[in-house]
Amino acid sequence: KGRLTDLLQNVTDELGIVRDEFVRVRAELGLLVLENEELREDKKGLEIELDAIRADSKRHETRCNALQHAATHMELELEGIRADSEGHVLTKAEMTSDNDSLRRELAVLKGETEQLVSLLGNIL
Repeated sequence: KGRLTDLLQNVTDELGIVRDEFVRVRAELGLLVLENEELREDKKGLEIELDAIRADSKRHETRCNALQHAATHMELELEGIRADSEGHVLTKAEMTSDNDSLRRELAVLKGETEQLVSLLGNIL
């Protein structure tokens, strides 16, 4: 009977150890479940931040495209202004040439007028 009692005591002791180990493992599992929940919440927060960053990136990309379009438009306008400016320079040169021609014609007409006045003076 003493041996049976010792054996029963050993089994009871082992069951106590197993029970203590089970309680410890269950507590660790509970902590892991809590940690997993925290990680899921962190993941959700990071996904929200990532979505916000993507939205900002899309807004910046749209703004950048608009600025590039505006810059291209301004470059085209500048090219037009340069072409107009060159046209005005040509027009000014043409006007100067025309003015010089008119002055020569005026000098000729002035000379002819003076001759006519002289002829009229001689006739009268």
